[in-house]
Amino acid sequence: MSGRRPDSTRVYNFKTSFRESGVDASGKPGSEWVALPQAFKQAGYLTVGMGKLYHPGHPNNNDCSHPEAAGGCPSWTTTFNTTAPANVTLENHGEHPVLTCIGADCQFRYVNPDAQIFFKENRTLVNGTTVEAQPACAALADDKSTDEWLADAAVTTLRAVAGASTPFFFGVGFHKPHPFWQLPQRFQDAYADLPLPRAEARTAPKDAPDVAFYSCDAINSRTDVGGPYCDDASANPIGGGACRYVVPEDPMPDALTRYIRAGYAGGITWTDSQVGRVLDELSALGLDDSTVTVMWADHGWALGELGMYCKMANYELQTRVPLMIRVPWLPQTMGTSTAALAELVDLYPTLADLAGVDVSSEALEGRSLVPLLRGEAWDRAAAYSQYPRCVNTSMAREPPYLGTRDPCNQVPADEFTHMGHSIRTAEWRYTEWPRWTGAAPDWTRIDGVELYDHRDDDGGRFDSHELVNVAGDPQHAALVKRLRALLRAGPLATSARVS
Repeated sequence: MSGRRPDSTRVYNFKTSFRESGVDASGKPGSEWVALPQAFKQAGYLTVGMGKLYHPGHPNNNDCSHPEAAGGCPSWTTTFNTTAPANVTLENHGEHPVLTCIGADCQFRYVNPDAQIFFKENRTLVNGTTVEAQPACAALADDKSTDEWLADAAVTTLRAVAGASTPFFFGVGFHKPHPFWQLPQRFQDAYADLPLPRAEARTAPKDAPDVAFYSCDAINSRTDVGGPYCDDASANPIGGGACRYVVPEDPMPDALTRYIRAGYAGGITWTDSQVGRVLDELSALGLDDSTVTVMWADHGWALGELGMYCKMANYELQTRVPLMIRVPWLPQTMGTSTAALAELVDLYPTLADLAGVDVSSEALEGRSLVPLLRGEAWDRAAAYSQYPRCVNTSMAREPPYLGTRDPCNQVPADEFTHMGHSIRTAEWRYTEWPRWTGAAPDWTRIDGVELYDHRDDDGGRFDSHELVNVAGDPQHAALVKRLRALLRAGPLATSARVS
């Protein structure tokens, strides 16, 4: 959304936002950056958003902290939609048109995002006591889920903006398959009897450094795994009353892994159905042939592969995401795919390029993908990612007793212990784990180096190519030297292709 990378936004977790901490390569502070929807707003577009586009609370109130004040809503020409409308109209209130809900259908119950992440369920222990357990999966009651509400709101809001006299920028951020998986029963049941692919490798990569492994505390904390009442067979029927934890060399039992993978698959199917409703409405309004449509995810996810769960790592499963772009006036691209390297930071310049929106005043750190869409030469050397570590915090003194259990979510950046930097070229993934000085990596103190071979990667299986760390293999010494230079130079200094 900002068009900048983490070392410019200085956003590494949920402690701050780019508006507060960002400083880009030009020296401009984040408070003065023109964000993606803001660029369209300044170009005369009606900009409307809802859901998890920005991370909740970062920036403040979805970059619309004072919607009635001049300049108080940089990204949006409407108030950001966080209520529950089922029928909306667009009303002109001067600088800030607002979406107003009308009619009896405006009020219905729905489950807010936090409730769907941290839900609890009454279960009876072996001794007959009823307790509040915390399962990973559960059926959703009659209330509407957050994403169902978002689809409702998106459909009715699309109808409102379709009648506007100006072009529009319209964003919807769905939450699922974010854990945990409280879904309508039919989506819980959808994968109950279907075969699901089993992780190819269920332990950490051979010779990988300890700092690279993440023990997902979110999974560890559920009753089905290692959370409250996990040792009770009635509260934890999936695990049979045995507490388990995410650790490098002792994979979860098949039944537990399948249960978690089925919940995630149900969450994907649930979200897909909501996305389909929004796209169907775009088509019904006759707008699909004049509207660029993009769908992406903000991160990947591990479901037992390499012994890991969740997203806080620098492996392929955590950093590779779906990215789909439909451009009606480039029909030759429809139904095609590419193995070319792209990054989510490219979306801002790509959309601006497709719409003819001038963003030359912004020090954007991605590249327009339009040449790639047109079939022109594409010479990106590598895709970059990074994630911090907070090793040996107080969390490491509790089960599962791993120093890399803390995801650094609420840790100030000056208290990180490491910053993992990773690059993915066409044929290799290379990662280094330098110590963190409080504001920058210390490249003289490296606690882990990783190199994984992707030369036969056809994109079919994301968990098949990072099984053995070959960074210490003498035959790759020259390659490691080249990739180290590429990684440390950073994305803003590289252009040549490296394999």
